[in-house]
Amino acid sequence: MNEQALFGSVEEALTFAFHYSAEQSPRTPMTALAQGGAIGSGKGLHGVDGAAQAAMILNKLDALPKEQRWALTVRFGDVERECPCCGHPAKSNEWKDAVDGLSWCVELEGIPKQMRHAMIAKVLCRQPHNFRADCERYGLVLRTLNRQKNSLKTRLNALERKGLDEMRDILFDLLPNAA
Repeated sequence: MNEQALFGSVEEALTFAFHYSAEQSPRTPMTALAQGGAIGSGKGLHGVDGAAQAAMILNKLDALPKEQRWALTVRFGDVERECPCCGHPAKSNEWKDAVDGLSWCVELEGIPKQMRHAMIAKVLCRQPHNFRADCERYGLVLRTLNRQKNSLKTRLNALERKGLDEMRDILFDLLPNAA
């Protein structure tokens, strides 16, 4: 192991990887001019070094079981990128696919897709959402929805913890106190 670890925690490593890959996605010439400057973080991780490190971390993430991978992708990949067709900020396809995958792997029967996705984003990304209005719109009971959301929270937090533990083992050499 090097004298100084590249990342303080597995959470920091995942955040770096997702943000770096989002920043490095293809940009229009106008956006590139507006943003200017080199993209990357401290510790010398920019350019090819940063790209290699981000790719290595995301590659290791792919080795996890799909539900754990999805939970970590939703939690740490909540980054807006430039949409290739319109140039507006948008979530990545990987993030959207992970939310959709989690919405089917948990027991959320009778809840519309849009609400399932909002519940997952609320639990893992702490995004605000008005579920009362959704319940009125779809004719659902708020109390039942809150019960399902609490059950979902327990399950998703367990998936996230398990995934982080496995990533900690995988990224052993990049983290502090790995002796």
